Amino acid sequence: MAKLDAFLVVADDDKAIIGMALGIQANADDGAGPPIAGLCHVSAVFVASQRWGQGIGRHLVEALLDHARLRGYSAAQLWTHADNQRAQRLYDGMGFRRSTREHDDQGEVIVQYQRSNLK
Repeated sequence: MAKLDAFLVVADDDKAIIGMALGIQANADDGAGPPIAGLCHVSAVFVASQRWGQGIGRHLVEALLDHARLRGYSAAQLWTHADNQRAQRLYDGMGFRRSTREHDDQGEVIVQYQRSNLK
């Protein structure tokens, strides 16, 4: 099934894609419920490991949030693994706040982050 509300931000170095981030309409009940008005779900944030530490992740997420705002979103959420310290530093430094912890389908602990102001 196609997600017509999805939007993708890509980083490249003129030779290859080196990172990406995906935004979609957030839905209640972990994605199974109705849409949550004004809430963008940030997904699939990726930077090639050889490019870590160069600020690419921050630029990708900033660009994604800019696009989300232009699409009418006022807030954003995302999930990351509890042991992914690199991602948590990025999101903490960008104004996201931890809201809850759960276990994913494989039993791993994941942390939800939310940001209420996309300006």
